Amino acid sequence: KDKASNIESFGAKAATTFVYDNIAPAANITLPADGANVNQTALPSITGSVSDNIGLNIAAPNTVRIRIHNQNFDVDYNGTNAFDAPPPHWFNVTYTSQTAIAGTWSYSTVGIPFSPDYTYDIMARAVDSGGNPQLIWSTHTWKYDVTAPASIIQSPVSVPGYYRSAPAISGTAADSTSGSGLGSLHITIQDLTYPATYWNTTSWVNGQTWIPLAAATSWNYTL
Repeated sequence: KDKASNIESFGAKAATTFVYDNIAPAANITLPADGANVNQTALPSITGSVSDNIGLNIAAPNTVRIRIHNQNFDVDYNGTNAFDAPPPHWFNVTYTSQTAIAGTWSYSTVGIPFSPDYTYDIMARAVDSGGNPQLIWSTHTWKYDVTAPASIIQSPVSVPGYYRSAPAISGTAADSTSGSGLGSLHITIQDLTYPATYWNTTSWVNGQTWIPLAAATSWNYTL
């Protein structure tokens, strides 16, 4: 209505449509699993999923962001080549839309200088098309372990190596002091007179056979 009392007709009025959205999206971490002990071969990429009630913007570079935190030195990965960023340092990851309200994300671990036997936190958060940020983000804590354990045979000894009856077989095994710990332990017993023959816990068979034992720092086996 103007000052001359002319009233705009309803059919000619300007209109707009909008969506009111105050619900934050949720980004979750798939790999690495929380509490896992992994090496970089088993973790080619850090991956996860993301969802929202209304919609996610595939064109936005910051739809999903992550942090990689080194607990041992309290520093973050800089998103390029080193753990030298003061925390918190977030960086963008690749987001792939599956539907308007859900998708997956990933970040390659190639070139990330993880340190053996160190503990890391992975954190992920998202922002939706309405600009709502995820305030409580997903966090997984895991250990990077590339140090192999070591085992020693203590009995029988190699020299002189002659026995009238089957000897006791025993030894030790250990992982590095800051490693993930022993996961499994196996031994193999070979008949050197017939090199293709191995003991399978009940008889001699062709083909190498590994006998599982309890994963302990001291182990033994009786023939």
